[in-house]
Amino acid sequence: PTADKKTSIMSSKGHYAGVPSSKDDSGLTPVASPVEPFQIDDEEEGEFTNDGGSSAGAGLPSPPQWTKGTVQAPQYRDVWFAVAFVVQALAVFGAAVGLGAAGLSAVQDGGGGLQRRLEPYLGDRGRVLESFDDDAAQFASLYDDDNTNVSPSASETASEGVPSEAFLPLVILASLASGPALTIVALGYMSRNAAGLIEASLYLSIGLNAFAFLVALVTGLLPSAIIHAIFAVILVLYAKSVWHRIPYAAANLRSAITAVRSNMGVALVAFGAVPATMVWFAVWTFAFIGVMSTDFMREQIDEEDASVGGNDQGEISALGGFVIFMFLLSFYWTNQVINGVVRTTIAGVIGTWWFSPLEASSFCSSAVRDSLSRSTTYSFGSICFGSLIVAIIQVMRNSLERARNDRNGGMLRCIAHCLLVWIERLAEYFNKWAFIYVGLYGYSYVEAGKNVMTLFKERGWTAIISDNLVNRMLALVSFAIGLISAFVCVLVGFIAEGKGGWLGFAALLGFFMGLFLSLIMMGVLSSSVDAIIVCYAEAPAEFRENHPELHAEMEGTWSAAWPDATLTPVAVAVPLGGGLTGSDQKRSLD
Repeated sequence: PTADKKTSIMSSKGHYAGVPSSKDDSGLTPVASPVEPFQIDDEEEGEFTNDGGSSAGAGLPSPPQWTKGTVQAPQYRDVWFAVAFVVQALAVFGAAVGLGAAGLSAVQDGGGGLQRRLEPYLGDRGRVLESFDDDAAQFASLYDDDNTNVSPSASETASEGVPSEAFLPLVILASLASGPALTIVALGYMSRNAAGLIEASLYLSIGLNAFAFLVALVTGLLPSAIIHAIFAVILVLYAKSVWHRIPYAAANLRSAITAVRSNMGVALVAFGAVPATMVWFAVWTFAFIGVMSTDFMREQIDEEDASVGGNDQGEISALGGFVIFMFLLSFYWTNQVINGVVRTTIAGVIGTWWFSPLEASSFCSSAVRDSLSRSTTYSFGSICFGSLIVAIIQVMRNSLERARNDRNGGMLRCIAHCLLVWIERLAEYFNKWAFIYVGLYGYSYVEAGKNVMTLFKERGWTAIISDNLVNRMLALVSFAIGLISAFVCVLVGFIAEGKGGWLGFAALLGFFMGLFLSLIMMGVLSSSVDAIIVCYAEAPAEFRENHPELHAEMEGTWSAAWPDATLTPVAVAVPLGGGLTGSDQKRSLD
């Protein structure tokens, strides 16, 4: 019924990736591409039914129906959550500017008292205030050439423990360069050997537990040996049950690598989240110290109590406890929003590569720019909404953790903590798939989560999205990159220093920097794999049309991996009445 309709939808920020389209004869106008034997119900757009293409016989159950994802109008959704987020961020920045310097001065003059009052609320995080000045002073003393109170022999002895001036810059440079370089090499290797690496990750997991079992058995740690033996047996059974799924997981990963390598600019978005998080942490810390150093945040006590208790500053007041709660909520919320923007941007890029590959075929393609723009404008409120849910759960879990030394109600508190950890993981899992739909179509947060979960449930894909084969392999690759980066830094440090005193530091720096940088890139791949799973459930026909080789591989491994799951082409509809409006929409009908 829609074969004679041609619709062009364009936006100043680029159309959402979830508009499946193809070119007409002129090569200029995107058109809807229906796929038989499915038909569109004209009375209710987005509902798809299968007419069977033949007589299926009376009395047979009808195939599952679901609301097909369609592009949403470019308008701001979940606006009030975005407004609330911006207000809290401005409040934190204002507190950092107005009170940060005074708070830092108070910490330097007497940070122990502030640290003691905050420790029940922050736990180990509060102890950083106590050692702030000591660490800085010790670091500065290493290179203090003007210290005339040190004897020549002591100076010579100290200089033997200080690396050369070129050592630290060269090692840092090597760690920063080796991680990304090795990650790029790893992308090519994973693309060619995805299945073998997934198999190796399973073998390694089993082998490590078997090795730990032998070590514990030899050293006489019988309980530990039993635990590792159980884990090894469980992993063997797990590997046996998922071994036939490895080719399909490898095909998914290979598609994700191809998409990311075609749009490497999306990696810059992920790496850009690192300095954004660091800046936020610094600003938040200044604001928190400044606010908590004010008189309003502590109880006033009289002179007699102060002389007895040895503290004239008082304990945290009720208002102070509420402010701490809000600061923790702000901290977790902002971190979740930063991660959500990255994930939603990746989903938009992968969706554009899936449906319109010509728009997603360069380093900084329009797909990357438009997806990032939408994630920080139209879809920003939806991201803030989902992130706030997880942040509230994290603050509640933090509150239980800081009260872990309280003996009253210990068992109930432990149960509540376990429940919150489970709820937090469930919320993060829900967000992962909801944000993909937000990036693809521009839905609000609630609509996105409901639609994507309904899609998987009615497709019979609930078990598919629970598979963890790819993520385990990506973690293994990141660990290997960290080890190689450590070796590179040790080699550079040996050349620069010529002695082995600081080579251990070089190895640690190289390992953790290589691991950290590679994990960022592996996170991009993991998010890309998730987006591809959604796209494959939504529009396998477009994948076959735009990427035939990758589709052939994925389709060939599908039946062996998931023989009971539905994989049927879905008709594609571009809404004519509910799409973009005004100057952002152009429509042509034949």
